[in-house]
Amino acid sequence: MKTVIMAGGRGTRIASVASNIPKPMIALCGKPILQYQIENLKASGISDIIIVVGYLGHIIQDYFGDGSRFGVHISYIVETEALGTAGALFLLGDEQEDILLILGDILFDFDFSRFLAFFEKQPSLAVVVAHPSGHTFDSSIVVIQSDFPAYVSDLPDEGYRIIAWLNREDKRLDCKNLVNCGVHILSAALLKMAREQFQPLDASRPAMVDLDRNILKPFVATGQIYAYKTCEYLKDVGTPGRYHEAEYDILTGKLAARRIGVKKRTVFIDEKLVLDIGGRPQPNIIMPLLAINKAGYILLQLIDSSPLDKGECSFAQIDRYQRWVAMELGEKGAFFDGLYYYTSVAQAFKDFSCDETFSFVVLREDRDLPQELAGMEKVILSPTYNLQDFVSEKIIGF
Repeated sequence: MKTVIMAGGRGTRIASVASNIPKPMIALCGKPILQYQIENLKASGISDIIIVVGYLGHIIQDYFGDGSRFGVHISYIVETEALGTAGALFLLGDEQEDILLILGDILFDFDFSRFLAFFEKQPSLAVVVAHPSGHTFDSSIVVIQSDFPAYVSDLPDEGYRIIAWLNREDKRLDCKNLVNCGVHILSAALLKMAREQFQPLDASRPAMVDLDRNILKPFVATGQIYAYKTCEYLKDVGTPGRYHEAEYDILTGKLAARRIGVKKRTVFIDEKLVLDIGGRPQPNIIMPLLAINKAGYILLQLIDSSPLDKGECSFAQIDRYQRWVAMELGEKGAFFDGLYYYTSVAQAFKDFSCDETFSFVVLREDRDLPQELAGMEKVILSPTYNLQDFVSEKIIGF
C-alpha cells in the first residue's frame, strides 16, 4: 500500500493566516500541519510516504527533504499545473496497489494501524474516515446504511456501507451528521475503474480530478464504499476559525484526549431533553450542546427503547427525528458523538472509554439508570435549573 499526502493546494480560505506558504506548511504551535501528519504516520509504523506538491512546493521539499530527519522516507510528485484533489493519483500509473490517501490540511491524532486492519477485514473499494462535525455545511456528508435498531450504538470503529454522498452543493436536509474527514483508503480496483470511466467535470481543465466527485461518489452505487467511524481527533484546518481552534486544542491536550482507549469525560443526555413533542430539537438546547462539544466532552444521547418495543413508534420515526436533529444542530456547529439505548449503554463505555469519575447523566426527570451509569453524577433539570445552568456550573473545558 502506498501512502500519499495531497499537499498541493493554495489555501485561499486561510490566506489571512498565511498566504506566502503552502497550506500544509502553516504552523500550529510552531510546527507545520504536515509535520504533525508525518509524525503520526511514523508512530503508526508508516515510514514510506509520497507527498504531492504544487503551489510553492519547493518550501515543502526544502523543509522535509528525503524525510530522514524525521525518521521516514519521502518522495515527491510535483504538479506543474493544478490537478485537483486527486489528479496526481493518475500520475502514479496503472499500478495494482492500494493507496492510503490523506489531505494535507488535516490535523489528526489517529490510529492508522487500526484503520488499515479494518480495511483488510472489510472487502471494499474504498474506506473513508468519518465522524460527526461542527461544520457540516461546508463539508462532504456521507449517508450510511442504517442498521438501527439492530445495532446498539454508533460504534466508533465500526464500518458502515455508504449509500449516498452529498457534496457541499447538494441539499442535506434529511440526513445524519457524518462528514468525510480527509483520510481514505482507495483500492487498486477503484483507481483502475476511475481511470477508465473518468469524465472531466470542466472541459476547459481536462486534467483536474476531484476526489469526491470523480472517484468516490460515482462508485457509491456499487455498495462497496464504507465509512470508518471514529471519535479520534481529525480536524480540517482550512479556515482561520478552525486554525485557531486547532491551536487551542493542541495547547490544551485535546488531541491526545480523543485517542482510542484514553478515558474520556462524557455527558449523557436523555432524549426528552433533546426532542420536543414534534420530534424537533428543544428550544434553547443548541448553545449548551455546542459548549459541551467545544469543552472536549464526548456528548451522547440516551434513547428509551420501550416505545419501540411496545410498537408505539417505528424505527423509521426514530431515525427521521434523529436526522432532523443532526442537521439542525449541525447548522449551528453542535453534534452528538453517538446515540445509545439505555439498555445498551455498556457499549458506550467500550466505544468511548467513558471516565465515570468526571462524567454526567443529564435527565428531565428522575429514573432508574443502568449499572454502568451508577458511578456518574446524575443531574436532573427543572424549570429553575436548565441545561445552560448545568453547563455553566459543571462543564470544565480543556
